[in-house]
Amino acid sequence: MPASTLDFKKRKRPKRGDGWIFLLLLGLSTIFWFVAKLNDDQLEKELRFEVEIAITSPDRILTNSSSEYVTVVAKGSGYQLVNYHFFKKKHLVIAENLSDVENNLSETQVQLAPLFQSQFPNLTLTSITPATLNFITQKRFGKKVPVVANTTITLAPGFDYLQPPAVYPDSIWVYGPKEVILEIDSIFTQPFESLATKNPIFTSLPLIKERNESLFFEQDHVDFEIIIKEFTEKRFTLPIATENLNKQVMGKIIPEEVTLVCRVSTENYGLVSPSQFVIEPDLPSQGKPSDFLKLKVTKSSSFATDWYLIPEQVDFIRTP
Repeated sequence: MPASTLDFKKRKRPKRGDGWIFLLLLGLSTIFWFVAKLNDDQLEKELRFEVEIAITSPDRILTNSSSEYVTVVAKGSGYQLVNYHFFKKKHLVIAENLSDVENNLSETQVQLAPLFQSQFPNLTLTSITPATLNFITQKRFGKKVPVVANTTITLAPGFDYLQPPAVYPDSIWVYGPKEVILEIDSIFTQPFESLATKNPIFTSLPLIKERNESLFFEQDHVDFEIIIKEFTEKRFTLPIATENLNKQVMGKIIPEEVTLVCRVSTENYGLVSPSQFVIEPDLPSQGKPSDFLKLKVTKSSSFATDWYLIPEQVDFIRTP
């Protein structure tokens, strides 16, 4: 056998685990390098910050958008820059009190570099673009505007409103640019829906701000209330009172009794009685009564609603 072949067989072959050990060491060295970089406080990165403008003066409002964006180049540790890039909200807030400004329209310029450094002291600012931000404010104008509940309510069979749906308050003060406020006739709530309703509803509904972000509402929610009861029908046979008729002309009405039909909530059913109702002929203001007289309910129970009479008119026969 040739010597070269013997030498090849005598060589030691690498073990299968050696490749994995190499990859493990490479991964650990990469992690140590990355951790060292994160601890480096001289790293520099470009970040995008949102600038939020907050006018704290109650008598002034912004005429343009309340948010802008700036590009920031800043130095800091790797931990800080990674945190700002991926996790922390990047908001630069401009809070201005302009209560001493008397002009209707006023332009204000803010230097962003000192503002940024005061709000983010753990970063060293290299540059900020733009360096300044201008915004315009104007005097706030206000008026009281009715609130409309944007609701869809259907009631279960046999149920009805004990009183009409209501919002509290039914109007609010709205402030903003005069030209916008003058065009507003009403404020709507967010949509609300309740189907086959059997129970009273007491809830808070948020108001919708439309057309302009600079609008300011006296309050953001209103209370919405509907009182629902189960109703049923109740009937009485009642006499027709003719005292007022006999003062004008003598005669007789046919029939002398009518049926009154009314709606009553089931919980108040026993509180409604015939003695609470008075039915009289509806006499003309001038002249003598005709041969037919319409009837009217001149006294009723506060627990009864939607009443009607059967029949609605009676015959009148004059007597000599």
